[in-house]
Amino acid sequence: MSAIPPNPSPERGPASGSRRGPRASGGRTRFWMGSQVALSVVLAAAAVVVINALVARPGLRLRWDLTAKEVNSLDPATERVLRQLPGEVTVDVFFRALPQPLTQLSSQVQARTLALLERMASVSSDRIVVRQNDLNDYVAIQQRLQDLRLRGLENCVVVSKGDQVQVVRERGQLAQFDLGNPNPDAYRPPALRAFEAEKHLLEAILSVTRGERPKVVFTSGHGEADPFETGPETAGVLESALRKDGFVIETWNPLEEDGFPEDAFLVAVVGPRDRMADSTLAQLDRFVEAGGRLLVAPHPDAEPLRASGLIPWMSRYGLEISEGTVMEPYADPTGTGALITGPRSEFLLVHPNHMKRHEIVQPFIDSGRAIAAVRSHAVRVARQPEGGLGLTMPLISSNPRISWLDTAPIDYRHEAELETIRGYDLAAVSEYGPSNESGTEGGTDQHLEKVRSRIVVLGSSAFLYSVMLESQGGQGSSLDFALNAFNWLVDREWRVNVSAKDPDLRLLSAEQIPWVSRWAVWGMPLFCLLLGVGIAYSRGRGGPRRQSA
Repeated sequence: MSAIPPNPSPERGPASGSRRGPRASGGRTRFWMGSQVALSVVLAAAAVVVINALVARPGLRLRWDLTAKEVNSLDPATERVLRQLPGEVTVDVFFRALPQPLTQLSSQVQARTLALLERMASVSSDRIVVRQNDLNDYVAIQQRLQDLRLRGLENCVVVSKGDQVQVVRERGQLAQFDLGNPNPDAYRPPALRAFEAEKHLLEAILSVTRGERPKVVFTSGHGEADPFETGPETAGVLESALRKDGFVIETWNPLEEDGFPEDAFLVAVVGPRDRMADSTLAQLDRFVEAGGRLLVAPHPDAEPLRASGLIPWMSRYGLEISEGTVMEPYADPTGTGALITGPRSEFLLVHPNHMKRHEIVQPFIDSGRAIAAVRSHAVRVARQPEGGLGLTMPLISSNPRISWLDTAPIDYRHEAELETIRGYDLAAVSEYGPSNESGTEGGTDQHLEKVRSRIVVLGSSAFLYSVMLESQGGQGSSLDFALNAFNWLVDREWRVNVSAKDPDLRLLSAEQIPWVSRWAVWGMPLFCLLLGVGIAYSRGRGGPRRQSA
């Protein structure tokens, strides 16, 4: 019987001389692990510092607005104005919660307004300075109101620059509230009807930064549209808008007044019906050659246009004005989807893809807005300024696939043999340097600050008529287009802008309407029919099989 070997003793590790090995190895492991954690913390802290530094740079800030109506984004035209502000603007916020039943809604409006101001300050590269005032600090509030020369204000935003101050109130401007109906039998909770903070804050910023008041002189005595009268074919609405935007408006009748108006920055010739004397046109030529600014809008009818003498006068500046009227077909109002012609054809909606890139229309391009044009002649650029000292270019054009020039007498019908389907320019601009002959005498020049001449020619004075500016034609911002032209002419490009758009408004072009109509009448029912047949077929193939008896 063999001896049973003894049970092996438990493993005791290496010899006693090397028992420190595992402890030393474990210490080194813990040291390296600790070093890695510490290094990770340092690197994470450094990354946070670097990211915050990058975020603080306006040019590197990126935002994505995923809401359907883009309620968290600034209008591109608003961003354009903020980036070009001529100086620092201070915005004081005086907010306190409104009493019931508007407490919760007021809190939402105030939070959205503060977020909006934060975005505006960021876009403006900190030219917008926002101050939140604590209404519980009575002494500080009274001191700030005294600095602003105001009193008794709360729940408002005050925009200021120097001595210019504008107040934007929460109720009625920042937001429109519906108080609801507390009657239990017909209860309706309070609601927020509209949030219009961006629109009114931008108006206030433009108001406090308008600076000097340039003088605009409207010619008169030749049957022009009068800026100080009311009526559909006057310029009364335009005058009110220009005055609100910081212009000084005057009229000049060369038939009754001797000499040219002093300090005139811009002369507007809007819809003359009668012949303008050669002496008057010569005065205007000298004014433009000396660096003055000129806006010309011929009468929409062919006979007054011929009588006024504007066609040969504008040809001197390389611009040809047609006697005919640019027309486009429009969708049949009966819903057939067909394009028809008629008196409505003289109303055009110019979409951004038919605009040239220029300061006057760039806000429309950026925001996807249309411009309404009515009863417009064609304005063709025939030649460039002499000497290569400037540029003459079209601004907006009609749709090249459907528009034609209806020659006199106007019949609203397209005659294929005489009237070509193509795009027609509806407005043009010209800018060029002063000629050698318009130099200064005695080393002085009263128009020294206007070193370059600027001219805007519109296809029709109907662009500026009150009836047109009051009814915008859907999304066609006629008044914005007119104000942009005047502001560009007086070197205030940073004020070129468009009003806030309605996110619920979507307009189709004349070309898109027939396709949409065909899809609604034929395409969608056919699609639904085919879908139903496909579903029935798939169910028939995949349904339960009958079992044999």
